[in-house]
Amino acid sequence: MSATAALAQPAKVLSPQEINRLVPAKIKGFYLKGESKSTQTKVGTLTYTICERTFASGERSVKILLFDYGAAAIMYDQAMTKWSKVSQTESDSLIFRPADFPDVNGWESFTLPGRHSQLILGVNNRFFLTMTGENMELDELKNIFRNFDLRKFPKNQSR
Repeated sequence: MSATAALAQPAKVLSPQEINRLVPAKIKGFYLKGESKSTQTKVGTLTYTICERTFASGERSVKILLFDYGAAAIMYDQAMTKWSKVSQTESDSLIFRPADFPDVNGWESFTLPGRHSQLILGVNNRFFLTMTGENMELDELKNIFRNFDLRKFPKNQSR
């Protein structure tokens, strides 16, 4: 196999145990609500892994979903493209705009009724991360995102 052909091979998708280690186990001031769930799914020739973890504190909660699309690049591309087609909006009660984090692309949103905040992020052209905060300001959700150690996320060598 040539070097070019080897680079075109999809990345080995992380196991449920491996992806679980990428999501923070603790968030200061919050408790883990329920159990963390990690699974690997195969759909035809595509394989992906997902980790789901929810934290709460009083009326506030944050749900984290992390997908490893290393062996399902088309699914990553579809997820990122869907969000890139939404128009940027900023008003007194609604925010939807590009997220401003180093080495990450995506979007952030906030709706005043219910104080619903969300981050929709792509990491290393491979991982798709959504964080949804209920009864939470967008800045607080962004601070929780900073608990992720992005240096531990494997790079997508095939892209």
